[in-house]
Amino acid sequence: ITGIGIFGMSQIELTAGPGEYWTTYFPWFMLFAFGMSITVVPLTTIVMTSVADEKSGTASGINNSVTRIAGTFVNAFVGALAVYLFVGFVGEGATILELTDQVTEEIMIEATNLGEAKSNISYPEQLRTQDDQLFDTSFIKTYGIVGYISASLAILSSLIAFFTIKNK
Repeated sequence: ITGIGIFGMSQIELTAGPGEYWTTYFPWFMLFAFGMSITVVPLTTIVMTSVADEKSGTASGINNSVTRIAGTFVNAFVGALAVYLFVGFVGEGATILELTDQVTEEIMIEATNLGEAKSNISYPEQLRTQDDQLFDTSFIKTYGIVGYISASLAILSSLIAFFTIKNK
């Protein structure tokens, strides 16, 4: 369920603005949230009830530590992957747009800001608009790929659990 929610969010193209949130992201986010809610609490319960009462404090500490370390690792890995993909898409787009070397260099430096990347305000309006569209479309492509990867991992983990955990 979580993977399907992530997959749905990764399918969303560039929207017309915040007003479309309720019809684009919100339904998929609710599906994602529902999937997480029926996964995290039972998993924590299983971990805590699988050890003797006198070791429950240690089990809780290990569970919390692994959760935080995994979250930090995934954020670092996915963040680095997103910047790598985004810079690549911006570079491809700059080549297609046949921008000057100086403009290309400046937008490639700006591309490391990922979702905060903005066109140089000293550019003519047409070039700023073109660059901002390049940043927007590159971000959506990056978001989609990261979403596909995340959804695939969520679905894969559920399949592994389904086929390997024995019901006692």
